[in-house]
Amino acid sequence: GVQRFGVFQSLELRVLDQMMQIRANSESDSRLLIVGVNEEDIKQLQQVPLSDEVINNLLVKLIEYEPRAIGLDIFRDIPIDPGHDQLLETLQLDDLIVPICKHPDSTTSAVSPPPGIENPELRVGFNDVVEDTDGIIRRNLLLRQASEDCPTEHSFGLQLALKYLEAENIQPQF
Repeated sequence: GVQRFGVFQSLELRVLDQMMQIRANSESDSRLLIVGVNEEDIKQLQQVPLSDEVINNLLVKLIEYEPRAIGLDIFRDIPIDPGHDQLLETLQLDDLIVPICKHPDSTTSAVSPPPGIENPELRVGFNDVVEDTDGIIRRNLLLRQASEDCPTEHSFGLQLALKYLEAENIQPQF
């Protein structure tokens, strides 16, 4: 009964947080590349949010290196010119790029994937997170029922992992 009513939950979560902080840092995986945008980049480009042209140029440059998958963790449901048509063309032609969408919840509205992507249920990943009662995000959803605004059942991370493993002929068994 004590466990069912969560009497010790806050204590357990604090212990989990401490254990995660003191564990040894694992080495970076050389197969992964994360391209981030920081304050210096924004000052150099002098624009927020980044235009579709800037994002498209980055994606085209990354595609040249023949990656197995590219995750675009930036919402692009609304055009940010210049370069919107070119970005949509790149997203439509290259299925190794996984853009994001977001399901609606009690506090935020839905965000659709970029328009015109064929088979978004297979090519888009949702970027929803679950916040614990203390406001900290400790876990990630892998699957969720698709909605009209976000037509995929797979999370962003799962879609990227599936694309990566597809080259190894590894298929998930749910």
